Amino acid sequence: MPVEVAVVAVFGSVGFYIAAIIGMWIIMRSRNQRAQIHAETQQKQTDADRFKSIVVMYENMKSKDAARIFDRLDMNVLVDVSTQMKPAKMAEILGQMTPESAERLTVELARRASGGKAGPDRLPKIEGRPLKQ
Repeated sequence: MPVEVAVVAVFGSVGFYIAAIIGMWIIMRSRNQRAQIHAETQQKQTDADRFKSIVVMYENMKSKDAARIFDRLDMNVLVDVSTQMKPAKMAEILGQMTPESAERLTVELARRASGGKAGPDRLPKIEGRPLKQ
């Protein structure tokens, strides 16, 4: 057998094994990526379900009790919760909040809705009074 043929035969079979190994590595990598994406999707869904349960908890509270908590909540948390609540229930709670807290929340909601263009100087002052229930 000529040397050239022997070299091609050896490298040809080695090339086949290398291609097979690379192919298996690609398949395993793809499976790992899909598993990671699936796990991340499940985690996001779990987080969303937990957040929704918090929203439902506040919706089921008496407005005045929720308002007392909302008056002290961090603004980012408050905006996230309030934007997921039923508007009618959020209106009841907003009416029970202190005027200062209701104003801050309204300004922040307006600012986010307008892409950051609204400010306290562009909105009227909120004069709130508690509703009797």
